[in-house]
Amino acid sequence: MGQSHNLIRLPAVNDCYMCQATSAVMLAGVVEVVLGSSGIIGILVRFIGPLTLCPSLALIGLSMSGVIAQHCHDHWGVAIL
Repeated sequence: MGQSHNLIRLPAVNDCYMCQATSAVMLAGVVEVVLGSSGIIGILVRFIGPLTLCPSLALIGLSMSGVIAQHCHDHWGVAIL
């Protein structure tokens, strides 16, 4: 009766970062399937070509280089991949 039990503290819903990342990947996959099967991508390709996508992706990549470098510095094992 006088024994204390060591209970494992389960993470709260807001503490589960891996759950949030998994949910984001699942949602992105569902959105991709919906866009691909509905044919919206075919319509968008008429208006958005490679001359629009390449500079946009380059600017996004260059603007995130500082954050990427910081994360690679903190987690060098993942950066090798």
